[in-house]
Amino acid sequence: MGMYLARELQTYFRKSGNKYLFHNGMTLNEVAWEMQAVVQCGSIDPGILSKAINGRRLLSDWQVDAFCQALDLTESQRYELTFAIMQDRGVNAGLDIQLAMPPPAMTFIVRNMAQIWQATEQGELQRALDMLYNLYQWKCELEDVDAPAPVMRVFTLMNREREQLINAISKSPWSTEMNEIDIVALPSIAELVESIEAELSSDELNQLVSCAPTFSDIERRVWDQRYQKQLSVKQIAMSLQRTPATVESLLLTARLKALTYLQELNKES
Repeated sequence: MGMYLARELQTYFRKSGNKYLFHNGMTLNEVAWEMQAVVQCGSIDPGILSKAINGRRLLSDWQVDAFCQALDLTESQRYELTFAIMQDRGVNAGLDIQLAMPPPAMTFIVRNMAQIWQATEQGELQRALDMLYNLYQWKCELEDVDAPAPVMRVFTLMNREREQLINAISKSPWSTEMNEIDIVALPSIAELVESIEAELSSDELNQLVSCAPTFSDIERRVWDQRYQKQLSVKQIAMSLQRTPATVESLLLTARLKALTYLQELNKES
């Protein structure tokens, strides 16, 4: 279930009798309590952390964030935990266990697929499709050079994820023109942004972002810097220490949420 995550978590504690002592001196119970103190949603009991340490479950994204805050981990350490979860998800989804090992091509596939799943779980279907589009294009190029059988098996799994994502986006409130979407023909982020911005003025969009309940903190921050402070995507990326592609994806997701929220308001009125 969570072999890779368990292995990574075990680098942060040692066992003393029946107790787990973490590198900051906390026990397992104390770490769980500290995690609970820093989260604003959900609950964490020591049993959740214990199961993760023993490979019997994975941690959600917000639980990983809470764990990193509780132990004051670096961004690099957080990435290692996230990547371990990516590997476990790949194995749990049917990948051969050897395919989750570090060879460059397999690492690239597992990492990208896990990021796509994460975006899907967060409801960011368009961002997931955009990432899948790029990965699918890379897949087509690799197939042209006779990819090895293990990689082809992963591509089969990718195709299954592609179908599920397309099905999900076809049922979403803002997908009326995307029911027959083809991943290879997916428009670029720039084209999508242009079509969405044509439907709403900036004032309307800014008002929606300020009151829509579905926006995350990072989406609000990106939106504020782009439309209130008039910063470029590159400037926002430098300010938030994100890639320009991530900033564009966050802006796109926020626009789609704004449109969805507006549609809901129109229905209510």
